Amino acid sequence: MLAGLIAGTAIGILFAPKKGENIRKEFKKEIKEGGIGFNTVKNTLIGMGEDIGDTVKGTETFQKGEKSFGNYLKKAKKGAKDAVHSVTEKFKGN
Repeated sequence: MLAGLIAGTAIGILFAPKKGENIRKEFKKEIKEGGIGFNTVKNTLIGMGEDIGDTVKGTETFQKGEKSFGNYLKKAKKGAKDAVHSVTEKFKGN
């Protein structure tokens, strides 16, 4: 199943209309240099992920989620700090 996923991804990347020609050139170059094309596929997927991330970051939903996460993180830090203080105080009392 994993092999099918990898093969499908590689085929999709190689025949992608956007930048497909450049990807195929890089892939062929890597093969000629003794590679198996893994780095080309890896770098292409990283680039696609970065593009998707940039797109998502600009959405209102992402910004709301980021703000909510920041609030939860502040609360968690405060809770952890309070817990450490409480335990420290209990040990000082003994």
